[in-house]
Amino acid sequence: MNCRFKSIPKSEKLLISLPEKDSNEKGLPTHQYLLERLSNHLRDKKNFLRINELKIELDKQGIDYPPTLCAQLLQFYCETSNLVMAKKFYEFLKEKAPSFKLDSVKVIDYAALLIKFSRFEEALDVIQIECQELLCFGTQELLLRSIKKLFSLAVETGNMDVVVKLQGFLLPHANTFRSTVFYEPLVKYHLYRNDFESAIEEFEKCVRNYQVAPCVRTLLKKCIVSESNAVLEKVIKISSSLSGWGKQVALCELTLAFLETGRNSEALKVMQNLRNKHDSGHLEGLCFQLYDQNRVKELLMFLKIICAAEHLDREKIVNNLVKLTDDRNDWKTALALYNCTRRLFELSDDTKHLLSRLLSRNKQKIPVSILQHPVSDEVTPVFIEKDEVDESTTVVISEFLRFIKEEDAQQALEKLQNMKKGFVQSLTLSDMTEFVDLLIKRKLLNELSYIVSAMSFIIENANEIFKPLMDKYSNSGDFESLIQIGNLLPDFSLKKCSFNNFLSRAYILSEKHEDLLLELEKRWDKKNKLFSFQAFEELLKRADLEDRVTNLAKKYLEQNFDLPIAVVWANYITNENYEKANELYKLHSIPADKVDMLVLKAVRKQENITLGKAYISAINNLNARKRCQERAYGTLLDIMVLKGMYDEATALIAEAQGKDINLEKHYRSTLIMLKSSLEREKKKVPFTISSEELAISG
Repeated sequence: MNCRFKSIPKSEKLLISLPEKDSNEKGLPTHQYLLERLSNHLRDKKNFLRINELKIELDKQGIDYPPTLCAQLLQFYCETSNLVMAKKFYEFLKEKAPSFKLDSVKVIDYAALLIKFSRFEEALDVIQIECQELLCFGTQELLLRSIKKLFSLAVETGNMDVVVKLQGFLLPHANTFRSTVFYEPLVKYHLYRNDFESAIEEFEKCVRNYQVAPCVRTLLKKCIVSESNAVLEKVIKISSSLSGWGKQVALCELTLAFLETGRNSEALKVMQNLRNKHDSGHLEGLCFQLYDQNRVKELLMFLKIICAAEHLDREKIVNNLVKLTDDRNDWKTALALYNCTRRLFELSDDTKHLLSRLLSRNKQKIPVSILQHPVSDEVTPVFIEKDEVDESTTVVISEFLRFIKEEDAQQALEKLQNMKKGFVQSLTLSDMTEFVDLLIKRKLLNELSYIVSAMSFIIENANEIFKPLMDKYSNSGDFESLIQIGNLLPDFSLKKCSFNNFLSRAYILSEKHEDLLLELEKRWDKKNKLFSFQAFEELLKRADLEDRVTNLAKKYLEQNFDLPIAVVWANYITNENYEKANELYKLHSIPADKVDMLVLKAVRKQENITLGKAYISAINNLNARKRCQERAYGTLLDIMVLKGMYDEATALIAEAQGKDINLEKHYRSTLIMLKSSLEREKKKVPFTISSEELAISG
């Protein structure tokens, strides 16, 4: 849509001083000359003062702006957050040039500006009317970036209704643009509200219904940082169910998630489990993504980890990255890529020639090693090549693997026992997983404890070897196989693998609730208590076991373990058994902050005002932490505002203020929404919002 104009050599100092009806030296009328200069400045966007001067002069002359220039001004005022002027030019275009095709990027940016200033209904109307078809006059990336920004602003309002409606209007375009951006809003909304469980549920729904995995790396990183191993496994499992994805590609995302959270050794372990050449395609895409985001440092770290896994098509990935840097004339990154990988493998002749030309074109010194191949001491190799494997090693390993395939557990055990430590460590983790599975089937897993070289390898890699099996046994309710694993591994390895969660889930799914409770009762004073938050919740749902579970929670207090009693208390609250909840807190100290999300999830899901008020009353009696109180008041406030209960909401705010609870930090968007609603109904607004900007002058 951008138009090209002839350049005007006249000094810009003469612009404003030109007479109204005079022509410049190119024979252009003054107004046309001014319009052309304004258009040029709007394209450059460097001199805001000059843009305003030109516009003032044009307004003085009473000149109508052509639609193309109006579109440029609309974009300019959106970028400078001037809602008044953006609205003026948008409405001018709709009224005076209804047939003019407006670039969807500008429409979406205008809607984003409306959301920024809490004009939610206007924004929704704009998107619904104007975005039935998406007109992209620039690059697709630019359009997707605008959509992503729009969704992000909507999420930050905390208004789920706005998020859902926006997504509904734009979702029909998802297949056309083949981007996960259209599926991200609700996952991001739940993450923004710190409701991780709902985020996972929404993520799973997208995978199941649309075969896309929105925000998968964000979810993986959140699990890694919070050390939620069971949830991490769940996200990987959900991602792996995508057709065309497969578990290997999910592991590619996991590798980058580990890297981005500073866990390089874990990233390397995952990378070494990527066994197929076709994995390289997705890894290459992730490398390109990092490069496009100008995250060169992370790209180089990621590349080192890729290159450490010699079974991948690392040469192709590096060669294609060098080609990309050449396309963008980025010699610095190209040289960094070369220095990062030159000790690991040989670049193709075409790639070396390309790099040589790129450096030469930018008048940079070409390393001698690009043309020759001397070994340099400057770069420390990331990957140390293995010693040549002799024939006997190959024979021993191949025989071991053959016995596994033939499901001859006894012979496989004997071969493993006779292996040297170096041979054992050359086995792949997936091979060891298959071997362990065979031993469990044959009830021979405990035999592994006598093979020291194998046990040291297994304990070191317990996560990678056992978690696929734990997941399988847990989902099938096979608690007996899990007990075999529990008898083999030391407690610290079991904890690292989230073993308790898997075993508890197996008991629950096999409907062996009482067996699980017996195990918990036997272990109440042990270091590994087998306690699982989710399992305790499930046990409390059984009326016939409730008293025993409650008594067990009280016994745990003797070990200074107070989470179980808090789960019992939260269960009473969510089931509106307030009398029992009161009795419990009178006798015991309840750490409500440890279970508040359990109660608040029920409040939000049911939109239960009564439960929300009861919970506030309970935590006020407990003298809970301020953040816990803030979440309780804020959650109820959200529901009241969404239900249009504005008078009740203002009373709730007054109550919170009376207890010195500040809701603005985390519930600002809800307060703004309430303020707008009260003003619309011409009611008094009995609270203030600091530093608010609901309008801006032109």
